Amino acid sequence: MGYAFAGSRRSIRSALPQPVCVPMEECFPPHPNPSHPVHPVLPHSRPPLSTSHDLAATVEALPNAIVHLDLDGSLLLANSRFFNLLGRAREELLGLPIQRFAVEEDLPRFGELASQADRGGGGDAEWHHVRFVRQDGTTVPTRMTISPARGPDGDLAFLVGVVEPLRERVP
Repeated sequence: MGYAFAGSRRSIRSALPQPVCVPMEECFPPHPNPSHPVHPVLPHSRPPLSTSHDLAATVEALPNAIVHLDLDGSLLLANSRFFNLLGRAREELLGLPIQRFAVEEDLPRFGELASQADRGGGGDAEWHHVRFVRQDGTTVPTRMTISPARGPDGDLAFLVGVVEPLRERVP
């Protein structure tokens, strides 16, 4: 007979929606080019993410600040979270050393971060507490990690940093 809901004489089986059978072609239309080796895609689904635009949108949507630094620590790229964190415009920060915006007592941490990148970073990365100074003079406590990014030739190309505000998320 099946299980009954409390206070009901209906079985769980009868309460569940019954499956609907439809031809496969309705759910998975064939590709316009019959020789194209694609997996079927539901009509309402989006193709897999693969473009640089999709990656940029993903990085922009992250709750943490993401920075690309050259090998000397100067800012090459960053998502808007980093600029909001420091309360500064993108144009003010690009090309400048990230250490320039840290509290002076925290500058040795950047040496630790550089050592971490030399060791390979990534994986179980070490997080270092770094305070940054906003344009209005207030400080923002963060934790930061650095990982190396390699070019197609395998050589170190730039550094990727993740900066997480510790008190609250910055809009």
